[in-house]
Amino acid sequence: MSIQSVQTTPATGSAIKAAIEEARETTAETAKEAAHGDRQAKRLLAKRAAANEAISPSKPVTSSALPPTVNTLGQVTGGGVNTTA
Repeated sequence: MSIQSVQTTPATGSAIKAAIEEARETTAETAKEAAHGDRQAKRLLAKRAAANEAISPSKPVTSSALPPTVNTLGQVTGGGVNTTA
């Protein structure tokens, strides 16, 4: 089996170079580009933020953060337990 070399056109070569440059870009450079309206940079920052949030959420979900539960009659249920008797 022989290995054949891949022929690239100038357009393909420039696309490859652009992809390599994007991969080597730092987060600071990406943020700067996003601030100047670069859509690809904005998407990348959003993906990174979502990945970071999945790894370590900034705000844990607590019962006080959730909206109150309302039954079919429109009454708020599931409040605090009355411990005074």
